[in-house]
Amino acid sequence: MPPIEHLTSEDAEILRLEAGPVAGHMLKVVVAERPAREDDLLSALRERVAAGVGHTPRCTQRLVPTPLGVAPPAWVPDPDFDVGRHVRRAPVARADWERFRAAVASSMAERLDRRHPLWSVELIEGLEDDRVAYILKIHHCMADGLAAMRLAAELLWDSSPEAGIAPNGERPSPGPMPGRARLLASGVSERARDLRATGAAAARTVVSPPRRRAEEAELARIPGTVRRELRAGHGHSPLDAPIHGNREVAFVSWPLDDLKRAGHAHGATVNDVLLAAVAGGLRGWLLGRGEGVPDARVKVPVSMHHGEEGHAALGNRDSFFFVDLPLGERDPVRRLEAVRGETAERKRAHDAETLYVLFNDLAHVSKRAYRRANAIAGRPGVFSLCVSNVPGPRERLYVLGGRIEEVHSLAEIGDRHGLRVSAVSYCGSVSLGLCADPAAIHDLDSLAAALEESLAELG
Repeated sequence: MPPIEHLTSEDAEILRLEAGPVAGHMLKVVVAERPAREDDLLSALRERVAAGVGHTPRCTQRLVPTPLGVAPPAWVPDPDFDVGRHVRRAPVARADWERFRAAVASSMAERLDRRHPLWSVELIEGLEDDRVAYILKIHHCMADGLAAMRLAAELLWDSSPEAGIAPNGERPSPGPMPGRARLLASGVSERARDLRATGAAAARTVVSPPRRRAEEAELARIPGTVRRELRAGHGHSPLDAPIHGNREVAFVSWPLDDLKRAGHAHGATVNDVLLAAVAGGLRGWLLGRGEGVPDARVKVPVSMHHGEEGHAALGNRDSFFFVDLPLGERDPVRRLEAVRGETAERKRAHDAETLYVLFNDLAHVSKRAYRRANAIAGRPGVFSLCVSNVPGPRERLYVLGGRIEEVHSLAEIGDRHGLRVSAVSYCGSVSLGLCADPAAIHDLDSLAAALEESLAELG
């Protein structure tokens, strides 16, 4: 009988933050040609996804609390698992671009059912030019941005138009549900294993001079990192507003080569160019509304995944740092140079790595201290919005033989953070997905247009 897996402290905190009007999932939105060989596309899609689920046991598991709260919630088989429940049509008929965006926004606003595995795939048929869309929804406690791309490769897309479903493939069947006694024993073991790992790491540090010196250097970096990263910002964020349950989305796409050329010309990375473009977009949007342009800080997630994890590794392994965006700067090149300087300083100081260690240590020492640190890092006074960037597939991909033309990513906004920007690359293009609360951001299309203008300036 396989061991029971529990959420990590990071994943459990993400699950806990799903409260009130704030959901906890992300979307990967795929626009593709309609497969020519599939008359009943929904049935074919369910077969394709079922084949992928067979290689990803997590997709047949749901979360249950650990008895007495001795450990985070556990992943257990869902005895009522049904692929048909998770793969369905979106409630929209033939969809033009606006209806498509509305359907995606509606999916973003609808929470996943915690009584079942925390993912779904929605099908939208009847897009212009005989295209279709697939909306893959994944709870953030199950996967971060990079792990979600791995999951999409298992469930949805293939590298060849000839790839098909294995004949006579069996539907995934979850294992037996563990009883309360086994869940409690697993939780106690999980807690003891965590304590042993912490003690063993401390012992290795004591007996190993190189490790001790590395730990001392890491400890020495913490005060400077905390002062630099977790300080309160200046002034009121224009995105700081109460959050409600509705969502609105917009997409801006740009050639990846243009971003690379702009970065190369100024010694900057593609991510630097995207952050500078966001700065220019916010500046143009605010000026268009007749508002001032105070500087804004953005949270930049940093993946801590490594190459030895294996293709199926899920869960969250993210850190972050903050970057001040110079919205008051008129010149787009100077904005880019300022952003490049900010990110270079954070990288030289290893801020993301230091924060990753600090937050993980706090999680082991005190749950209360860990939650308090997360609350401080999430305040609107510390940052205005989160801008993530996940590298996607470079090569052309297919769903059931239909060529994928666009891949977009969307992530949920946070409490008193009315906007979230998520970038993903695919086959020579970069998409920036904008997710907003329409009560906080009244004119998202204007912001998207300003962002496109800012990209053109840098290009």
